[in-house]
Amino acid sequence: GREACEHPDGGGDMTAPGVTLSHRYRLTHRIAVGGMGEVWAADDTRLARAQHGLRRTLLRLKGQKILFTNSPRFYAETLLTELGITDCFDAIFAVEDTRLKPKPLMAGYRRLIHQFRLNPHRCIMVEDSRHNLIPAKRLGMKTVWLRPGHQRALEADVVIRHLAELPSRL
Repeated sequence: GREACEHPDGGGDMTAPGVTLSHRYRLTHRIAVGGMGEVWAADDTRLARAQHGLRRTLLRLKGQKILFTNSPRFYAETLLTELGITDCFDAIFAVEDTRLKPKPLMAGYRRLIHQFRLNPHRCIMVEDSRHNLIPAKRLGMKTVWLRPGHQRALEADVVIRHLAELPSRL
């Protein structure tokens, strides 16, 4: 409904460039009009907030950086491009690279280690899902849990609230 929309000038058409839906998606341009209505492209404003300082943080981290994701490669590449951090990563290890054995299945982690010839004792797994840290910890990786609260977890060697804390906590 209208209560979930915010027009940049306080009123007007609720499907127009600049309108924010659900306090998150800012409409950028209309893509199509058809029998079912209009289709609009939108920016995810949470991504814009997430990227503040992200590039600087990633560049401060030493060593090889591999994005291990349960998303398809195309989605991961698109997201990294949108965030302007593609060059901050040495590689992407996507769900199709795991032979559809995604995190937290141990087989996916083993494929990652094998493909990149990694020594798990020299790796750091940063995750927002504590369940995905369990296999990493079992393999000997240092584990970092990125979470908004202060809750501790046995599978996390380090808990951080913001990614910007990472360089100083390693």
